[in-house]
Amino acid sequence: MVPDSPWEFGFSDVVFFRNLRKGSVDYFGFLKLFGNWFLVYFVLFGFSGSVL
Repeated sequence: MVPDSPWEFGFSDVVFFRNLRKGSVDYFGFLKLFGNWFLVYFVLFGFSGSVL
């Protein structure tokens, strides 16, 4: 999901990287940050590549 405000994105970013440094990766936080954009790009370029 796209964050509502830059503060929200920055806050979730700080929490995610703090957990990453502690060694306990917030997997769902990772999906929330990167999953949707990866899905969008995969669908766009995957389907356009296979069709063309």
